[in-house]
Amino acid sequence: MTAPLLKWVGGKRQVLDHIVPALPRSIGRYFEPFAGGLAVYLALREINRAVGLNAVLADVNQELVDFYRAVRASPAAVHASYASMFETYKVEPECVYYSIRDDMPLAMSSEAARAARTLFLNKHGFNGVYRVNAAGGFNVPWGKRKAVAIELAEFTTFAKALRSADLSSEDFEAVLEEADENDFAFLDPPYDGTFDSYTATGFDAADQVRLARVCVELDDRGARFMLTNSDTPRVRDLYARFDIRPLFEARAVNADPTNRGKVACLLIRNYKDGV
Repeated sequence: MTAPLLKWVGGKRQVLDHIVPALPRSIGRYFEPFAGGLAVYLALREINRAVGLNAVLADVNQELVDFYRAVRASPAAVHASYASMFETYKVEPECVYYSIRDDMPLAMSSEAARAARTLFLNKHGFNGVYRVNAAGGFNVPWGKRKAVAIELAEFTTFAKALRSADLSSEDFEAVLEEADENDFAFLDPPYDGTFDSYTATGFDAADQVRLARVCVELDDRGARFMLTNSDTPRVRDLYARFDIRPLFEARAVNADPTNRGKVACLLIRNYKDGV
């Protein structure tokens, strides 16, 4: 199976064994408006390889969407730019990391170079965190990691996986307006009460309520959805009409190592097994 290129905080790669068996057996179009690392999309694409997968992938993090678009369009160019950063980093890691993070003239760079920067910072920043300040500037510190090599084949394989997908930077509500009967949406929003600085605007309690309302609308239209979120009273109340199951996810991003490990979350669906 094609592996995600980015390590994304909250990504579902480690819990695919729980998610994949709970996916619908057949779907029309696939919607993923909180794209992240795309682990679920890649798994579902593998399952539907014989018939193809008509997918709409979106995220309000414009840098993330631009990264996917650049890799799809020019995997070799992104790889070449990343390889150049990799070689420089091996000589003076910390200095090069902060130079690429803070001094790279993004407005003057090519799409491929900007995508390589996104990947480089993801691989060499602290725990793969993507965090921005109020002005939208990436501010994750150096992760004290050795240079991470990535082969060209990984870029080309990933580009192929995105070839037929529709990539968008629209808000989840606008994206899901298109979902209709027999379509399926996988929803992995910033979790209620947890880190949400993936964009300058964040994802607050009002957004959690708005997402729950959209899920009710999906259900009314006959579209199916699966959603993951924190196990909080608010989330349980918002989705009380749907099927709610426990899910335990690994969490490695915490300044205190004693607070890392399995965290109780929820897997929420509006359909039953075998549908």
